Amino acid sequence: MKPLFAMLAVQIVLGITLIVLVATDNVPFVSDDSDGAAAAVPAAKLNRFDGQAAFDSVRRQVALGPRPAGSAASRRLARRIRAALPGGRFQAVPGGLRNVVGVVRGREPSRKVVVGAHYDTKDEPGFVGANDGGSGTAVLTRLAGTIKPRRIGPTVVFIAFDGEESPRGTPDAQFEQRGLRGSKVAAPRHADAEAMVLLDFVGERNLRIPREQGSDAALW
Repeated sequence: MKPLFAMLAVQIVLGITLIVLVATDNVPFVSDDSDGAAAAVPAAKLNRFDGQAAFDSVRRQVALGPRPAGSAASRRLARRIRAALPGGRFQAVPGGLRNVVGVVRGREPSRKVVVGAHYDTKDEPGFVGANDGGSGTAVLTRLAGTIKPRRIGPTVVFIAFDGEESPRGTPDAQFEQRGLRGSKVAAPRHADAEAMVLLDFVGERNLRIPREQGSDAALW
């Protein structure tokens, strides 16, 4: 396994799966037997994350070249993401952009967790976004294909956001105003989510993830 995703397989997949599912009182590594008692099921049989496949996904994204929001390369990638996500569909975003949404159904339909990543890259010549855009998208799609329906309590909604990066020439001070376009569309529709995990810049070698000020201390 490549160093990039050898670390991700341990820190991101196990960390995120446990943060989202265990911290919300859902352990996906057990099943109920006929008498109602919980019987242990080896985790590897249920949730084995393929780090090499994730690394290959990043390489395929990078091979498309720069993928700024609305570009032909970005739209091509969006179609690939839709095919990779369970029940994948497009969600319209103003300006001709589109989020890609998939769902893994849980045992408790009234409960929901959101996992997201942006798939667009900065609109800069030669910027191919292996880490900024590519790594999060790779982990998102692989994780969506790893978690099995109804093995967990809450339904997990996977969202690949379009238009996270602001248009070229936008001053940094206007990022929140002109960027985050896909998440602004998605967020109101999932205000009832118990938790949200954002996958961004997750491809660093020897990855360390400090808790950001805006992160939920209880989940961390």
